[in-house]
Amino acid sequence: MAARRFHKDHVRPNRRKARAKSQPRVIKGLTNARLVAFEFPDTFILPPYSEIKKLKPGDFVKIERNGERFWVRIDGFVGRKWHGTIDSRLDFNDDLCAGDSIHFMRKHIHDLQRRGR
Repeated sequence: MAARRFHKDHVRPNRRKARAKSQPRVIKGLTNARLVAFEFPDTFILPPYSEIKKLKPGDFVKIERNGERFWVRIDGFVGRKWHGTIDSRLDFNDDLCAGDSIHFMRKHIHDLQRRGR
């Protein structure tokens, strides 16, 4: 039996390219922790800027999106944007999951946890 070949007029459907997990992506809708602290000064305390400045790859920060806070392990810095890997299981953010690599900024940090040094 002869091998079938595509006719020149036949068009193959385009397959969506799977995004590599290692490529960080910009996530819309991250909550600005500075604004939350301004609105609720008695109940919300931000980590001090001096502690945020000391963060290095491998440390953890807490980010919020759609009312759900989750931990992100810092992988590195690109200018003013930081990139990291989500380290928590998410219940309310369907397009994100543990292991996804995302971009965020300093203003999105709600809490931090530094590795023992």
